[in-house]
Amino acid sequence: LRQLDLELDDVRAALSWLRVRGDVQQLGRLAAALARYCTHRGLLSEGRRWIADAHALGAGADPLLAAKLLRADGLLAGELGQLAEAVSALRQAADIYRARSDDRNLAQVLGGLSHAEQSRGHLEAATEAAIEARQLARGQGDVRSEASAAGNLALIALRAGRFAEAEAGIAEAIELFRRAGDHHGAIIGLGNLGEVARKRGNSEAAGKQFVEALVAARKLGAIDLEGWALANLASWRVEVGDLDGAAGELAAGLEKLAAAEDSMAAAAAIDTAAVILAHRSRFADAALAWGAYEAAIARMGVPPDPQSMTEAAVAAARDELGEPEFERFRAAGAALSIADAIKVVVSGLSDPVTTVYGHDDGAQ
Repeated sequence: LRQLDLELDDVRAALSWLRVRGDVQQLGRLAAALARYCTHRGLLSEGRRWIADAHALGAGADPLLAAKLLRADGLLAGELGQLAEAVSALRQAADIYRARSDDRNLAQVLGGLSHAEQSRGHLEAATEAAIEARQLARGQGDVRSEASAAGNLALIALRAGRFAEAEAGIAEAIELFRRAGDHHGAIIGLGNLGEVARKRGNSEAAGKQFVEALVAARKLGAIDLEGWALANLASWRVEVGDLDGAAGELAAGLEKLAAAEDSMAAAAAIDTAAVILAHRSRFADAALAWGAYEAAIARMGVPPDPQSMTEAAVAAARDELGEPEFERFRAAGAALSIADAIKVVVSGLSDPVTTVYGHDDGAQ
């Protein structure tokens, strides 16, 4: 990743040159190969534009090139929270690889498909894709794809409250990711172990896992992971009553998630921000954050978290403001893009006194 950072200007120049020349094969291959880099460097939209350029030049005429681009586009769309587009692209790629009996690439695509379907709350489809991906990966000796499938199945178990199964599956995934040399996947596993511990009521273990994930993310230099890890740690701090620590970490995490274009993680972090703002008697800002969160997950097709801590905070804001005022600020938040919502929420988290929307809601 760091080598590509140094060569990024040259890579962009090469992509532009290939586009002008109309070299669909080279442009398509390079655009597809850059997808994972784009996910770690906040270049998701740019990556999708290069893929769209290759499609515009006729990449669909070559099934194998089309499959590579569809797989890459599905990955990027999923990270942007454009889940319906991600699922469509990944299913098309899977159909091509399945028709060609390309089990290795099919396993990799199914792993991404499982994750996207799980994010939409379609757990049956997510489970089916993950099980097939794991079987294919084992047959091909593809350790990374097996790790991805194990992680997906573990998260499905976590959603269903099967905590022991989830913990064992995540531990297996971490081991496999490390064997495959995939530090990014292993760090996600560490954070997910923290989530298991938190839902089991083991707050101390959860905090340790979240800190370990943050330290590892910083060492790797991946802004998407660091933002996600900071948001996880902030959410844990809210639960243990450390609101000041939570506010600082959440503001920093949101800024990194904005830079990484990680819409799903950012939406969850905005949900946490609503809790902090309400606890600080920033009721107008809490209502705004809640409206932004609701609108964001609705756009992405993500179901609300049934275990969200926000309900009590929202009820307090509604009671304090009164229904008309609460709905006014909630609607204002819903009208914001994720990027604009992050700016407003970070301002509110960073200033413990002044409300960000010019409304005196009782903060002292």
